[in-house]
Amino acid sequence: MPVRFVGIDPETGKEGSPTVWLDEDNREIVFQGWDADGELLVRILEAGHGEDHSNTIPGGESVVRLFDGTAVLVNFFDGNGNWATPKQELQTGPDVVALCATAFEAVWERAVPHDRYSV
Repeated sequence: MPVRFVGIDPETGKEGSPTVWLDEDNREIVFQGWDADGELLVRILEAGHGEDHSNTIPGGESVVRLFDGTAVLVNFFDGNGNWATPKQELQTGPDVVALCATAFEAVWERAVPHDRYSV
């Protein structure tokens, strides 16, 4: 099955761009984005990759920045965790994007850092 185009930053123009595809054969989301600058790479390496995982970015992998603040990709699932129909919807309406960003920030403020989380 071919890779399926999901969405693109509407502010991108005709070339380049943050873009998202879905590779359903491999169950992967594929991203095209702006290269991360050196300062961001340092911050990522300082943050680490989790316990028991190498703290490197190996050859063949990249860190990219994706669009933010311009679109929301909504995934739909049935009650059993399977994809529903339609599977996804890209929302670019400014009101929807603003609502989701506000909700994310409100939840993020209340989040417990991973290293302080306990059951």
